[in-house]
Amino acid sequence: MHAKSPHGPYSSAWDKLAQCESSGNWSINTGNGYYGGLQFSKGSWEWVGGSGLPHQASKQEQITRAYELWKHQGWGAWPSCKTQLNLQGDPGGWGDSYYAVHPSASTVSSVSSTDQWTASFSVPLREEPSTSAEKLVQIPRGTTLSALERRGDWIRVEYTHAGDSYTGWVSTGYITQA
Repeated sequence: MHAKSPHGPYSSAWDKLAQCESSGNWSINTGNGYYGGLQFSKGSWEWVGGSGLPHQASKQEQITRAYELWKHQGWGAWPSCKTQLNLQGDPGGWGDSYYAVHPSASTVSSVSSTDQWTASFSVPLREEPSTSAEKLVQIPRGTTLSALERRGDWIRVEYTHAGDSYTGWVSTGYITQA
């Protein structure tokens, strides 16, 4: 199960990519041969089924076409921003589930529902994947956790204690894969 984006029925990866490529301007045409929020060339746009010019299409269509381009070329279709944002994983298209992409994440990858971990130590559950993030609750040693998402050395898990459910991040330095 993957959460839906709070920004709409598409991956936040596309908004981050558009911010990098075009300052988030979905209707930009700077005259450099690349168009729209995700800076398509006319050839790439047509190759993935687009008609007209990308910057004249809706944001929804640009994301849909970008996902088709991604299926063929991966993040390499946007080499500079791929490196700057360290984009990895399947971003999904308009209306698809998505994998959160965070510019400071060292890696982002999906995990299967059977990705089970055990707390080797009593470990803090944090709001964000960072040792400086606010601690939500302490997870006792020996607790089995199911990974929802992974970012570098952190996994996002749901933990229930005394009837309260918490979703947060745990460092893989304190847990072992079951």
